[in-house]
Amino acid sequence: MDPSLLFLPLGIVFGLTASYYDIKNKKIPNNLYKPLFISATILHIVLLTLSLLKVIIFPPSLYIEFIVSFIYVSLVVYFLWNLKLISAGDAKMFIALSFLMMPSIFHFNHVFNFYHITFIQNALLISLIYIIPYLFTKTTKKDIKESLKRLLDWKSMLMIVLFVYAFSFLTMQLFKFLGIRSVSIFLNVIILFILLQLFRILFKRKMLYVIIGIAVLRLIIDFNQLTSFSYWYNTIIMSIIIILFRFFFIYLGYNAFSKEVKLEELKPGMILAEKIGLKRTNDKVEFIKTQDYKRTMIELMQENINDELKAFQEEFNYNPREGLKQETIDKLKEWKAKGHLKYDSFFIAENIAFGPFIFLAFILTFLFRGDIITSLFVLLLK
Repeated sequence: MDPSLLFLPLGIVFGLTASYYDIKNKKIPNNLYKPLFISATILHIVLLTLSLLKVIIFPPSLYIEFIVSFIYVSLVVYFLWNLKLISAGDAKMFIALSFLMMPSIFHFNHVFNFYHITFIQNALLISLIYIIPYLFTKTTKKDIKESLKRLLDWKSMLMIVLFVYAFSFLTMQLFKFLGIRSVSIFLNVIILFILLQLFRILFKRKMLYVIIGIAVLRLIIDFNQLTSFSYWYNTIIMSIIIILFRFFFIYLGYNAFSKEVKLEELKPGMILAEKIGLKRTNDKVEFIKTQDYKRTMIELMQENINDELKAFQEEFNYNPREGLKQETIDKLKEWKAKGHLKYDSFFIAENIAFGPFIFLAFILTFLFRGDIITSLFVLLLK
């Protein structure tokens, strides 16, 4: 028996408990993590000790890969959370369950030094199996038509293809530097999507020039790749995935997982699904509302309201990660009464419990020994 399976009962107990609280309260209590990490650490120490004493057949070198992969996946999860692509609860659950997964259980699609990424891939796959049908049941034909219109915006499509061409070169060099081998298209897409959001924040309106500059640099350094079929195949597939995700599923998700709530009905803890900025010019006060997911990539680059967003958050003591406070709601009503605020309602994000999907991905990763899709293909071909 693989000694790594000793971590499975810990994951099942934690996963069931976390999923229960996530479904019931839409929040996973922080006090669940401490006993898990203490128990798992003790088990890791016992397993490593028995391995060094050669009591069990379990190469100690696996722990080097475990530590490296765990650090890398923690950084990826942190960036996904920092860019607001996943919630803090989901991020902590990913990290907690990753701490229970040794490299020996990953037989299919084992990414050396970064095998935990397969766990995230499985969780995303399982989530999409539920979310995509849900999106189409919750959205109207008008929403789908509008989403397709933005999806087929040729300027945005060209921008994404150019971005993938430029930055996939950087990711390849990064993976080589970090000692990560056998990189899948999925891993490339995750890293590219993080870079896309990160560079948009860092360079704002100058992002277009940065992309063009890096693309020209790659053309000079890596010109021979232009004749490679596999390169163009990967570039096109990654571009299609990012375009579909960014301009179709996220747009539909915005409509499906947000609702309009009147000012009088706002409650503490609610999270705004739209960005609200506060602009002061002389004696005039103006509120700016914007919805990123309903704009093209070109529009996103051309508009920068970071200063206005910061002004609103400071004036109304609003933290997007914590949600509305009663103080914030009272002040919005006060400004509305004074005539400074012209909006009667706000779009509020509807929380969905992703904990059960992450837990199911954890179980299936053990069951299928890594990548679910690859494992199923192998079973079908037998």
